[in-house]
Amino acid sequence: MADVLAKVSAGSLASVVPTTALTGASSVAKRKFLAERFQIETIVTSHDPERISFSENTAIHESLVVGRRPEQERAPTRFVSLARMPRDTHEAILLSDRINRREPLGNWGTEHLWPWPRIREGEWTAAQFFDVELAHAIHDLAALAETVLVPAGDLCRIEPDGRRVRDAFVRKASPDVPGQAPILWDHSTQVQVTMEAEPDVFGTPKPERVSYAGQLRAKSSRLLIVNRLRTNTVRISACYASEPALGSAWTPVTPISPDPAFEHALCAWWNSTPGILTLLNSRAKALDYARFSLDSLRSLLVPDPSRVAIGALAEAFAATRSKELNPWPQMHDCPTRAAIDQAAARVVRIDGRTVADWRRRIACEPTVSGVPHREAA
Repeated sequence: MADVLAKVSAGSLASVVPTTALTGASSVAKRKFLAERFQIETIVTSHDPERISFSENTAIHESLVVGRRPEQERAPTRFVSLARMPRDTHEAILLSDRINRREPLGNWGTEHLWPWPRIREGEWTAAQFFDVELAHAIHDLAALAETVLVPAGDLCRIEPDGRRVRDAFVRKASPDVPGQAPILWDHSTQVQVTMEAEPDVFGTPKPERVSYAGQLRAKSSRLLIVNRLRTNTVRISACYASEPALGSAWTPVTPISPDPAFEHALCAWWNSTPGILTLLNSRAKALDYARFSLDSLRSLLVPDPSRVAIGALAEAFAATRSKELNPWPQMHDCPTRAAIDQAAARVVRIDGRTVADWRRRIACEPTVSGVPHREAA
């Protein structure tokens, strides 16, 4: 409708959208559609933990997208990341004037330019990070897809979705009921502090779903990846269970070519800083309480054992699997995570100091720490 209503020349578009719509795989066609028809001039995103939206009566992170009919030469897009949202109309006018005049934002936040080719391809990652260096890090990891990384779905079966498990099983199990399945139902960050995991319930099939429950049970795996998390409390983003299990807050991951060493390496990778970055780049619903669809999990980039030696990650898993990991806001000061990161850096051939810098920057992100950026007023 905006494309039809906007004038062919000098037409403009302004829209408030969920921030995750600027990054989610399911919205890439919409982003490409907009980029083809409009010069995306400015995208403003709130990273104020106390005020995450532009709209009333909503609890999701939002961004303001401003575009105009393009000239012949496409310009980079301005990404404005707000450390704090205006508190009243007066502050809103002051901030908008500063943005329009391209004046330094100071304590209001940060601003950076994102190249047109990335906008054209629907890569609008910069909206979800206050620190632009993390957005560049995502771009650097994506570039490794040509050499050492591939989408997880190319190597693994990642299913079933937690909703399917909840549809088929009841949480409170009776002893010795036929068809019971070990399930990691919850993701308690007070309980799940190491990569080793124990099923917390034995799910009993619902009477009307016995056959379906059996189909799901066949997809159990010892390796599971989280399908929802709170960024300010999460410690473990993938775990290795004592026995094959299903998940409610977790999703089973089964390599197409069974190999315990690869499973161990994947578990370590998804708990490493590069692996966490790929998860942060795939957030849906909200930036601080993220959900991950099966498509998003399958699109996560992981090391390809046919192109790179993964032994260092498997060894790191063996050495750290029972050691406690700090929550993400304290990940910069976590010797266990640092050890895993050293292995991840070796496998994907990135300087370990670069990965350590990413780890520090993630911990400072307002959507991870839950507190305003330290440079904010």
